[in-house]
Amino acid sequence: MTKKYLILLIFIMILSCNNSDHSLIKVGMISSFGGFEDQSFTGNCREGLERAAEDFDIEVEFAEADSIGDFESVLNEVVAKGCELIFPIGFAQSEATYNIAQIFPEVDFAIIDYEFEESIENIQSIIFETDEAAFPLGFLAAFWADLQDANEPKIGYVGGMDIPPVNQFIVGYLNGKNYFNEKYNKNVTDDGTYANSFYDEELGYNLADSLIINGVDVIFPVAGQTGNGVLLAAKENEKWGIGVDVDEYYFLYEVQDILLSSCLKRADNAVYDTVDDFVNNNFNGGGVYHGTLENEGVGIAPYHDFEELIPDSIKVEIENIIQDIIIGELDTGWE
Repeated sequence: MTKKYLILLIFIMILSCNNSDHSLIKVGMISSFGGFEDQSFTGNCREGLERAAEDFDIEVEFAEADSIGDFESVLNEVVAKGCELIFPIGFAQSEATYNIAQIFPEVDFAIIDYEFEESIENIQSIIFETDEAAFPLGFLAAFWADLQDANEPKIGYVGGMDIPPVNQFIVGYLNGKNYFNEKYNKNVTDDGTYANSFYDEELGYNLADSLIINGVDVIFPVAGQTGNGVLLAAKENEKWGIGVDVDEYYFLYEVQDILLSSCLKRADNAVYDTVDDFVNNNFNGGGVYHGTLENEGVGIAPYHDFEELIPDSIKVEIENIIQDIIIGELDTGWE
């Protein structure tokens, strides 16, 4: 090989490497408080981006913030690292996302669990119609409470905070219970409370313990890590629970035998689909991604240990409920 051709070959290799590096799209994700290790909603968001990194030509950058006051500085840092698409997780990042998006209009943001009232060209909102999945599980909880405690059946809940993303689960859940009562002429009642924290397992345990003392048979925590304590209290008191966000059967092993199912908030699918759109120049800036039963953005987990204990008639009714919600024949009551 002549010296001339050798130089040409080296130049082509360098050019190819540069083009390859340049073609990589950098995508960032910023957790809310508690980081990515909660094995629940935030961890599920990360799983979606990691799955996208396996399938698409992207690099990923993860960052965490310790307080609301840190969000803008963390967003700035992620922008400075060259991220073209950034996923802020949670309503607490809404103000910071809005402010940084105005400063960097060339960067796109996909905020998870918050919808802006106005359309902003470089922000896509990602929200989940969790009431659609909570409704059939409220029906299931009511059935199970009535089966186990026919004299005074009661279902309960513990919310992390009294905010719309939490209440959307709870409203669907309670209306599913009401639907069970109407359909079978039953009188399953309910009770619930709010922890005002997503990160206090001991508090969750104590709140659930009080609800169980007041007669709750099946309890539904919508409370992040606080909810782990709720389910542990159900286990300790020989009651039953429904998991949230992910299939908690695979994450909270101690309570597997009291979990009827889990209400799935498929943030992983939403993140993956958004990255897919972005790399194919279809990012829905100014728009909203709705996770629904129909697009598998929300759903219900398998019944696992209760598969043989829940009657086929109830399983069929739950499937009918799901289909009726999808086609708009059944209203979950969430506005």
